[in-house]
Amino acid sequence: MPALILFVGAAFLPDSPASLAARGQPERARAVLARVRGRHADTSKEWADIAAARDFALQARPRGAGTEGVPSVLAEIT
Repeated sequence: MPALILFVGAAFLPDSPASLAARGQPERARAVLARVRGRHADTSKEWADIAAARDFALQARPRGAGTEGVPSVLAEIT
C-alpha cells in the first residue's frame, strides 16, 4: 500500500530544474527555479551551477550513450 501511495504521489511532483536543463528545456528550468526560490530571489548563481553540471555531464558521457546512441546501435544490429 505505501508503494502505491508513493507511485501516485510521484505523478504530482514537479520536474527539478536540473532534470529540465538536462532534457534541453532551460527556460522551464529557470521558471521552476524562480518559483521554488521566490520570484524576487537572485537565482543566477544557482542556475550557473546547474548549467555547469549539465555541461560537465554531457562532456563526460561516453560517445553514443543515451538516447542518441540507440538508433546507431539498432542500425548496426539490422
